Amino acid sequence: MAVISILSEQSDFTGEMPVTSHTEGLWRFNSGSVSDENIVSFPDSSDYMRPAVLVGSDYALSTDAVFGNSLELNMAGSSSYLRVANDATMFSPLYGRFAFGGCFKLPTVPTTAVPLLAAQSTGQTSLFRLEVVDGHVTVMLCGATGATCYIYSETVQLQPNRWYFIGVTVDTEGKTVQTVVGDYADGSFYTSPVRTFQTAVNPSSSADVLIGAWDYERSEERRVGKECTVLCR
Repeated sequence: MAVISILSEQSDFTGEMPVTSHTEGLWRFNSGSVSDENIVSFPDSSDYMRPAVLVGSDYALSTDAVFGNSLELNMAGSSSYLRVANDATMFSPLYGRFAFGGCFKLPTVPTTAVPLLAAQSTGQTSLFRLEVVDGHVTVMLCGATGATCYIYSETVQLQPNRWYFIGVTVDTEGKTVQTVVGDYADGSFYTSPVRTFQTAVNPSSSADVLIGAWDYERSEERRVGKECTVLCR
């Protein structure tokens, strides 16, 4: 599951993310479809119906999941990822609070950076990036110019072959961010302190949402699939 939502109340962010009028995108990966042009996509459960389209061919649906099925990327060591096209309305206008995150499992935890979820694409000003660096959940936010206005790696250490819920809430007006990491194996949750940043986040990013990559150029340069397999639910 991967989700992006604009919040009206902090209590809206529960982890499982029900579909509301604030939900900009919710991809459950229970099933996929193949078009006549052989394009593989996964439906968006929000009202906006923005499908996640596979870039590459190294994927599989698996019953190894927290809810329903999961999507396996790069089991064969390729560099496939998912792209959700932004029609310039997903993050514009952006104000108040928003949240992003999902359920992820890493069969191995490499020392390199592993991209999970990002609003970042070549030619567009970025908004956020969620990744695992040396086993630590790392969050990056960008300002209106695309420059980084916040980046922090949490101290909690992820373990291989465990499902985690990783979620981030951002208050664009109060300029605060908080990260939650839940371990489905033992039911434990890590909640970070509420941290602050100084420069306002990008209020109108047109960047696409990428799952399993940073942007089109870096996804090729870093070859993330060569480093680690990612399962999403």
